[in-house]
Amino acid sequence: MKERCRYSPYSKSIERYLGDEAADENIGKLAAMFARQLSKKTTAPPDVRDAITDLTKEFLGVFYGAGSEFVGEGLAELWQKAAPFVDTSAPSNGLADLNLRDEDITMAADYLNRFVSLPAQLDMIRSASDYELTRARRLMRFVLAYLRRNDPSPGKRDDIESLDGWLLVVFGRPAVPILVRVLREEVVRQAIMSRLLIAVRTMRTTMRARTCRRLLP
Repeated sequence: MKERCRYSPYSKSIERYLGDEAADENIGKLAAMFARQLSKKTTAPPDVRDAITDLTKEFLGVFYGAGSEFVGEGLAELWQKAAPFVDTSAPSNGLADLNLRDEDITMAADYLNRFVSLPAQLDMIRSASDYELTRARRLMRFVLAYLRRNDPSPGKRDDIESLDGWLLVVFGRPAVPILVRVLREEVVRQAIMSRLLIAVRTMRTTMRARTCRRLLP
């Protein structure tokens, strides 16, 4: 029960937001704010800013569980208009080259709804066993430790070490229920576990090599 109690404040915050009558209005404001900031950064014209706003609003509605039905028709056209201004750092407009269709965007929204959305997270917190919560938390800790160990810069490693607890608090709570949902998919779980085994073997090989270098003259 201890694992479940740790997520009570987070689940209550989700419940408060899902019960907010002004959620739709807040989503619209958030989407418009994101579009304005991105437009200023990339000097996007007004029609592109409107396209970014409409796209963002649809996906934020899914994430926050606004209740309105996701309408994918016409979003591919908005994507082609907005993508070159969203991914300005990539050569040859990497995102625009994806050439997404309405069906692709609808599928992405479905994955967002099933795995990442706040209603899905709340459902995972309520239905997950203590074992599932513990497994997800351990996976999070392993990923953080792996990133810290494989950071090539000693100075940065110290920074990550000092931020380890903060990272787990900020990203861990939302990530844990998402990981619970992801790990319930057998194919995905097997792929993750396979990659973890490879990572562990690599870490052991690296540690042995370092030990040998210290022992040998």
